[in-house]
Amino acid sequence: MSTKIYDGIQISNMTLTELNDWYMSLRKEMKEIALAQFYRGVTRIAASIFLWQKTNMNLCPYYHGLDVKKLQERKDDPKTWDARAVFAYADTLAKEIAKRSANAKTHMDNEPDFDYEVSLSIFPLTDKILGIPYTTNKALKSCITDNSKVSEYGYWNNTDCPSSISEDAWEERKKDWDEIFKYSGIPANCGMSIVLLDVDSVDWWRCPDRETIDNYIKPHLKEEFEYCKIVAKQKIMDKMWEDIKAARDIDGHEMSTVLEINQHVKEHPEEVEEEAKLYLGSLDFKTFLLEGLEYYCTNF
Repeated sequence: MSTKIYDGIQISNMTLTELNDWYMSLRKEMKEIALAQFYRGVTRIAASIFLWQKTNMNLCPYYHGLDVKKLQERKDDPKTWDARAVFAYADTLAKEIAKRSANAKTHMDNEPDFDYEVSLSIFPLTDKILGIPYTTNKALKSCITDNSKVSEYGYWNNTDCPSSISEDAWEERKKDWDEIFKYSGIPANCGMSIVLLDVDSVDWWRCPDRETIDNYIKPHLKEEFEYCKIVAKQKIMDKMWEDIKAARDIDGHEMSTVLEINQHVKEHPEEVEEEAKLYLGSLDFKTFLLEGLEYYCTNF
């Protein structure tokens, strides 16, 4: 029988009271991380909607849940793209994604950055406490695996013992996990299961301070600049094509000319950088983020 417990952990021996205190400290830490992730997610969605409207490029990784048609129907109404309206819409979408991830039947339906469901199965043995954490959210999982009271204790028999673990220690792990699963091979049917966090237990409404808001904006300015470089590159290529067409009286896209334009852009990245800076500045992107976040964080 194949045994694969890649996420197995060992927890320091402690009393039930101490274990409960440890759970509570984990919950507090996870709520802080989940809240920060959620605000960053809202900012990312709002930024993507803004740039989508400005550039007509689909930049949002969460667009499968976005009612683009509804936005397009209101594209001529300035209020549709008002920073406050966009952030309000992004908040609604982010909460829908979080709830969908909580009810996901498979990992394919899950958005890890919006997955706030964390549980921990505990398996007490005579001389030690083992466990298995469950979540697709890497940051929240790290709260458990990187905790000072936790050490790695996985076991699998489909490959050789890791070189960092002695044969005797590997055999001990095998015996421990065999003991845990002797009545059932399903972890949920063994030991105890603790819900450390769920989508309904995160305090969504706590307002971040200004420093935190600024920290949300910084990565987006850098990230969106990369998207602006894509637009800038296309703008440069379009202008070169129009100039060449006028100078050479060309009709259609001749392959040699296309290659010539592509080569020019490749050899002159500084032109793309400069055009991208001008383009990002023309969008007034930072003002949009500041206005939207300050409104959102004080009114939601």
